[in-house]
Amino acid sequence: MAEIEDAEVFDARRTSFGAYATTYDAVRPEWPTATVYWMLGSPTTGAVCRVVDLGAGTGKGARAIATLGHEVIALEPSDGMREALATSLGA
Repeated sequence: MAEIEDAEVFDARRTSFGAYATTYDAVRPEWPTATVYWMLGSPTTGAVCRVVDLGAGTGKGARAIATLGHEVIALEPSDGMREALATSLGA
């Protein structure tokens, strides 16, 4: 029984920001280009990385990575956050 309750609590927590996705996206700062460059291992000019953004949220990181010309696969478990991500991409 405790395992079922733990799973329910885990599921509720991992998707808890979804109801506030628009506000979350509006107040979170953009990712600095230098940080993204460093995070990707400082690829050489012209190199294209394939990046999985696990827990992509509203897509701030995914957008920052894509802006630098890299391929991004964004995965987000929260319906609300995923909807905000799709909206931000014009999907």
